[in-house]
Amino acid sequence: MVSRARVLPLVVLVVLVIACFVGVDGKKKKKSKGSKNADAGLSTMRCGVCMATIDEIRTEQKKTENSTSTLDLRWGLTSEVKEGRAKRIGKVIPYKRSELRSIEIMEKVCERMKDYVKFGKVPGEFQLKLHKDIKDVWGEDLRNDKDKSGFERTCEEFIEKEEEAITTAIRDDLSEFEMEDAICFGGAEAPCGEKRQPCTAGSSSEFKGLSPCTLCEYGQYQPDSGAEQCVTCEAGRNTTGRGSKEVGECLEKCKPGTFSKNGLGGLATPEGVIDCDECGVGTYQPEEAQTECVACPDGKSTAQAGSIAVTQCVSICGDSRKSTEEECDDGNTDAGDGCDQECKVEAGHVCKGDVGAASTCRKVVCGDGNVDTAQDGSAKEECDDGNTEDGDGCSATCAFEAGFNCKEKDGKSTCSKVECGDRKRQGGHEVAEEECDDGNKENGDGCSADCKVESTYICTGAVDFKSRCNKVKCGDGWRERSGELEEQCDDGNEQDGDGCSSACKIEGGYSCSSKNKRTNAVGPAEFYSHARDSCKSNMICGDMYRVGDEECDDGNKEDGDGCSSKCKVEKGFVCDEAVPNACMTKEAKKKDEEKKKAEEAKKKEGGFFSNMFGSKKEAEL
Repeated sequence: MVSRARVLPLVVLVVLVIACFVGVDGKKKKKSKGSKNADAGLSTMRCGVCMATIDEIRTEQKKTENSTSTLDLRWGLTSEVKEGRAKRIGKVIPYKRSELRSIEIMEKVCERMKDYVKFGKVPGEFQLKLHKDIKDVWGEDLRNDKDKSGFERTCEEFIEKEEEAITTAIRDDLSEFEMEDAICFGGAEAPCGEKRQPCTAGSSSEFKGLSPCTLCEYGQYQPDSGAEQCVTCEAGRNTTGRGSKEVGECLEKCKPGTFSKNGLGGLATPEGVIDCDECGVGTYQPEEAQTECVACPDGKSTAQAGSIAVTQCVSICGDSRKSTEEECDDGNTDAGDGCDQECKVEAGHVCKGDVGAASTCRKVVCGDGNVDTAQDGSAKEECDDGNTEDGDGCSATCAFEAGFNCKEKDGKSTCSKVECGDRKRQGGHEVAEEECDDGNKENGDGCSADCKVESTYICTGAVDFKSRCNKVKCGDGWRERSGELEEQCDDGNEQDGDGCSSACKIEGGYSCSSKNKRTNAVGPAEFYSHARDSCKSNMICGDMYRVGDEECDDGNKEDGDGCSSKCKVEKGFVCDEAVPNACMTKEAKKKDEEKKKAEEAKKKEGGFFSNMFGSKKEAEL
């Protein structure tokens, strides 16, 4: 008999083992349940991707639908001989139904997933639609970068898993409906489940009323599920949107001459029923089911509301709408107020106002602060400063006075005397415009005592503002000419070797240009002032000027003279810095330098003896 002391540890061990297995199994069940939930959410997107992939496969198939190409898969000969030739083993198949064509198609379709967007308008369905189609039909932009990458990745996984089924479907030339059934439906693991679902009310499908479904269009409805097509509303009626389910959603279209918010009448809302309203006076509408009316052209109006044609738009004097056929319209047909009973401007008056608006009329009166000209030409003011006094720039008859400058603002004149040195460059009536005005009457600062720009200066400053005058200066970034000073270029510095020299001359082998002319610049006769120059190397080998990558330029493009036809120093030669470069052999250079040294030494030696013994003439004396 086994003792209790030995049995107890064995019981404990068995209990622990069982507990471990139960715990592991429980975890597996929890994990399995979570995985199933995840797959359920994913399957909805997988269904949309599957259907979109089939659409793309069919689109690719159509590209070779009329192809007559074949693939010869015969690979050997049989022992059977017919008409002197052995029979070959294998067969010839159409290229468009071949495995090769299937592979080509499958390699392309997933790239197109980036053009698709999630379309969730159809109840119970996760559909993918081409973004362009949604944009054109619905006017919505549903693009989402995260969705696009997910669609493409899911498509690739789907193609990899269903490669054999897709190849078979292409080989058997299945229709789109048959291909969807074979690949997207057919079991619990299929992307779209076991079978298609009937379309819900408000939608239909030509595939026996089964998914994927399309919402009923405007002017249609469908109260039943599983319908193959939608019902069209009666003539003269329309719906407020897509997906209508009841005949009661077919509302009467607004008739010509009327409008509403949605072009329909009888729509019940929490605020009440929306009916069609008549087009107001001055508008018309020839079409039905419109959301607004059209304004009459040329300032015309209509005699009553509810007009249906542009021909009902006419000129109506006194309606406060000046038409192109009226000189004025001040809202009445009274005479004596500037616009008479026939909407014509009365003598000595001026009427202002745009076409389609009311006119404002007044008599031309000097001193009323309005610069006016009567429309019949009987009265004309050059200025009107609000008084009838002489000597202030605008005379008692509202004419310009000599030596004054008058400006008009909001119809009223403001006049000031033109005076040199008052810090305002201006001109006036019967007085020449000032070239400059720097706020003084001194000579020698660029703007003379009589407000003329002095030679060698350029002055800047808009009219009615103070002038600033500066002498033409090389290196200031302005290419200018004034009097005797003229710059060929100015690149904003005084350095040589960059195309524009320290004297503002264009250097050899360069061209300089300025894109902009200086605004509000004034100078003496034949002046100019341009913005900073940009200089670039022309680098033309043989033009005497060594620029850019040229090692030399001796003025020709010959080889063998020390500077090659490509302006490179030839082997055994040296070139100087002269313009053009003079080149000689190194040996000749060495002899030339030795000769110069000897001549220099001889000069020094002759000078030594001359200092000791004097000149020959001195010795004779």
